[in-house]
Amino acid sequence: LQQPCELVAVSVDEQSAITHRELFGRLAWSASLADVAAKLDRLARAHGGQAYHIADREFRLLVDADDVEPTRELAETALEDYDGLIFSVSVAHR
Repeated sequence: LQQPCELVAVSVDEQSAITHRELFGRLAWSASLADVAAKLDRLARAHGGQAYHIADREFRLLVDADDVEPTRELAETALEDYDGLIFSVSVAHR
């Protein structure tokens, strides 16, 4: 809608993903990713955007430019201590 937008990059640490799959299996890994995707999409929509699952361990949130930093902070908080997975959350530079 002609609004400036920014991307928030979210990625799962590779070693924590491997450990998670070894401990809980592929089905639990898929369920965790689906839950994370839903959580991130709700967060992105609350800030004028959408979330995208772009790779096995990668997500992007497209949000209004004015809301990029609050969205990043909220995503970091929402994903702390999440099923033993470690997430990296940053503003993506285009």
